[in-house]
Amino acid sequence: MANGAYLPDTLNAIVTLIEQLVPDALCSVMGMKHNGTHLTPISARNLPSAYLAAIANVEIGPAGGSCGTAAFRKEPVIVTDIASDPLWDSFRAFALPFGLRACWSLPVLHTDGAVLATVALYYREPRAPTEQELALVRPCITTIRLAIITDRKQYALRTSEARWRLGAEVL
Repeated sequence: MANGAYLPDTLNAIVTLIEQLVPDALCSVMGMKHNGTHLTPISARNLPSAYLAAIANVEIGPAGGSCGTAAFRKEPVIVTDIASDPLWDSFRAFALPFGLRACWSLPVLHTDGAVLATVALYYREPRAPTEQELALVRPCITTIRLAIITDRKQYALRTSEARWRLGAEVL
C-alpha cells in the first residue's frame, strides 16, 4: 500500500487474511460507486463470479441486503439466516442457490463519516458472529479504510500532476 500497490491487489490480500482469520468465511469488499448510492464488488476471491455479477450494482437503502443496509445505516448488519431475514427479500432468490446462508456486513467509514465500502463475511450455514470473530475483522476494516483513502489521494495527485504538465506544455 505504501509503495503504491494497486488497490484491488491490496484488498485481495486483506480479504485473504480475513478468510484465514475467520475460518469458513467467504469475504468480500464492496466499494462505494461515484454516484454515492450504489456498491460494487472490488474484491471477493472465493465468492462465485455469477453471484458477484448479480450484486454488481447494489443500491444502498434500508432493505439492501446486508451490505446495502450496512452502508445505509453506517453500522454493522448481521444476518444470521439469509433464508428468513427480511433484509434479503430482494436478494434471497439468487443468494441461496450459491449456498450462501448467512452474511455479516460491516461498513468502512471515512474519518468524516462517509461510507467508503463494506466488508461482508458470508457463510454456507446460518450462524451469528462471536465477539472474537468481530474483533479479528475490525483492524482489517481500518486497513481497508486506509488503503482506499491512500488510493484516492494518489489518484488526485496523479490527476493534478497531469493538469500541471498539460498547462506547462501550453505555455
